[in-house]
Order: sequence, then C-alpha cells, then structure tokens
Amino acid sequence: MNPLVWTIVIAVAAAAAIVTQALMMRAANRRTLARQQAKHLQHQQTQASQVEQTRKQIAQLQSELATARREVRQLTKKSAAAAAPRDQAAIKQSLEREIDAGSAARSALPKDGFAETQPQLSVTQYGSLLMQ
Repeated sequence: MNPLVWTIVIAVAAAAAIVTQALMMRAANRRTLARQQAKHLQHQQTQASQVEQTRKQIAQLQSELATARREVRQLTKKSAAAAAPRDQAAIKQSLEREIDAGSAARSALPKDGFAETQPQLSVTQYGSLLMQ
C-alpha cells in the first residue's frame, strides 16, 4: 500500500481515538458534576431547614424575652413603690467599707521598691511543656 493511505488511516484512527476519549471524559465529568450538584442541593436543603428552625427559635426567644421584660417592669414598679429611700450615710459607709477592704487586699510594694524578677514556677512549667 501507499504510505499516504497508511498516514490517512492512522490519522483517522487517531482522530477517532481522540473523539472517543473526549466523549468518555465528558460523560465522566458530567457524572461527577451531577453528584456534586446533588450534594450541593442536599446541603442547601439542610441549611434552609436549619435556618427556618433557627428563625422559629429566635421568634420563641424574643417572645419569652418580651414576657420576661414585662415581668421585670412590673416587679420593679412594685418594688420601687415598696422600697424605702436609703439613707445616704449608710450608702457612704458601705462604700467606704468596700474601698477599705479592697485596699487591704492589694499587695504592698517590696521594701526596696523593685518588683520580683525571678520567673514564677507556673511559667517555667508551661515553658518546659512547650519545649517538649
């Protein structure tokens, strides 16, 4: 046979192989895409149901909050009417006691005026954990 005929036969066979491969890859890609679209649709439906459930919960919580606020307002109105005005001197004394208790709880400065520079045991323990 003529070499030109062989070249044409090989070219047609190669073109047929390329077209067949392209069609097979296209089919495989479409199957993959269909699976991904189905997954995406399922996730969207799940998210939509979760959003709807969340909206219902928010509405319920808002109604409960409104009810609680109404109750608090009613209780504060009742307690404000029943509460006697506090003595300013008693308030001042209680504040002074709190301030005195807070100042006693504060640590005093070191005798030489310098802070302790040695590392604390807890810091070295955590540092050794980081080293491990």
